[in-house]
Amino acid sequence: NSGLKGSAEFQRLSRGLPTRGNSFGFVSERLGTTLQGVQEAILKQAMQGQGARADAAVAMLLPQLSLYTQVPASYAVGWFDGEGAQSVAQGGAEPVAQVASAVLVAPTAMFAGMLLPALSKAKDKAQEVNCMNNMKQILIGLMLYSNDNDDRLPTDLGAIKDYVGRPQVMRCPMDPRGTDGVDRWEDFDPADCSYEYLTPGIKMTEVENPARTVVLRCKYHGHEGFLDGHVERGR
Repeated sequence: NSGLKGSAEFQRLSRGLPTRGNSFGFVSERLGTTLQGVQEAILKQAMQGQGARADAAVAMLLPQLSLYTQVPASYAVGWFDGEGAQSVAQGGAEPVAQVASAVLVAPTAMFAGMLLPALSKAKDKAQEVNCMNNMKQILIGLMLYSNDNDDRLPTDLGAIKDYVGRPQVMRCPMDPRGTDGVDRWEDFDPADCSYEYLTPGIKMTEVENPARTVVLRCKYHGHEGFLDGHVERGR
């Protein structure tokens, strides 16, 4: 009996109860451990990179999560006989412990529900700032390139690889592709850039108003980068 019925946990919970019937229910103690691991992973992922305050919130929430994920093990069986529907059950926790676990769910879930939207907003803000910084680095690279090439901008963004360093700046953090294809300059295709390059090959000295000439536009945030090097937030 290497299956469920042969396990020590099942035999303990079903001791003295029927093992044949029309319906069965079995909850293993391992369910609580699994739920706790999933909840911890989700919480840590949501708060990743949000600073010391978020780390403190994780430390405060995790003990409460461990309390209400302590799911009591139980076994139940139901059947029909001449007297109608019958059922019996047996569990591994006292009724008071089960009530305490249920009571903890509501306030903890409420606190998490209040905290996670704020963290999500902070994450979106961080991605927006990161995107604008990427665009500023690209604009600086374009200016440096033009200084070495008779004030003319390159025909594509791949030409500024020696001026911007990391190819990852070519990818907006909101781009669903992540950093695929921009790990190395050797693999970079200008067509895969998250930013539209709107002024390829122009001569900077021929532009009348660099401060209002859009050079780059983010496909995801709508941010715009101008020829004078500044970036404006998308509307």
